[in-house]
Amino acid sequence: MPDRISIVTDEISQDLIECRAFLDAHDLHAVELRCIGGRRVPDIEAADLETLRGWARSGDPGILAVSPGLFKCDRDDAAAVRRHLRELLPRSVELARELDAPYLIAFSFENATGRPVDAGVADALGGAADACAAAGLALLVENEPGFVASTPEEILALMRAADHPNVFVNWDPLNSNLFDPDDLHTGLTRIFPHVRHVHVKNGVLAPGERFARCGPLREGAIDWPAHLESLAWLGYPGFLGVETHFEPVRENSAHVLRELREMLDEVGFEWSLE
Repeated sequence: MPDRISIVTDEISQDLIECRAFLDAHDLHAVELRCIGGRRVPDIEAADLETLRGWARSGDPGILAVSPGLFKCDRDDAAAVRRHLRELLPRSVELARELDAPYLIAFSFENATGRPVDAGVADALGGAADACAAAGLALLVENEPGFVASTPEEILALMRAADHPNVFVNWDPLNSNLFDPDDLHTGLTRIFPHVRHVHVKNGVLAPGERFARCGPLREGAIDWPAHLESLAWLGYPGFLGVETHFEPVRENSAHVLRELREMLDEVGFEWSLE
C-alpha cells in the first residue's frame, strides 16, 4: 500500500503546475487546499479551479481537504461569524463537494481572553457541521494556540459542547504547545476517537511566544518518532499531512517529507486498514 502522506499545496508553491511537478517527483498522491495563486480557497482564479477539477476527475492527486480559514476570526466579532456562516461556509462546501474532498477544515475561533467554549461557539460549529453533512463532508476542527481549542483538554471540551456527530478533529501536536512525549501520548489517546487527520510539522516555542518557530522534524520540540508510535499503537488509519511552515517551502517540504518517511521506517509504522 502507498504511504498515506499528504501535503498542503502552498507548502510547495502557490502555482499548481509547480505543485504537480513536486507531487510527481516525490510520489505524493493527496493534497490539502489552502492558498493558491496568493488567494485562500474558495477565492481562487478560474484557471486554477479548472486545474483542480482536472485533478479531481483523475483522482490523482486526491484532494483530501479544503481549508478556507473557517472560524479563524474572533469569537466576539458577530459580523465576522455571520459572514463565515452565510458566505464563506456555503462557498467552501460547494468547492469541496465539486472536488470530491471528504474534509472541510475549520478552526475554533480566536480566543484572546481565554474563555472556555460556550453555546455560541458550539452553535456555530453545529451549523457548519450540518451544512457539511448535507454535502457528504466531515467538518474537521484544527487545534491552534490562542483559539478556543489548542490542547487535548480544550479539544475534548469543544467536542462535548458541540455534541455533533459530524464534528471531528484535525490534530496538530505542535499547535497544542505540549512537548513531553508522555503528555502528548496521553492527550492523543483521549482525543483519538475524534481525530480524522493529522498535521505534521515541528518547531521550537520561544518563551512568551504563541506559535513555535518551525524547522526540520528532527530539530523541534515534538518527538515525532514517539508520536508516530502512539498513532500506530492507537490504529490511526488516516493521512499524515505535511505542513512545513518554514522558507524556502519547496526545498524544506522535500526535506520534511524525507525525514517523515525515514521516521516511519524507523518505527515500523503501519497504517490501520480500518
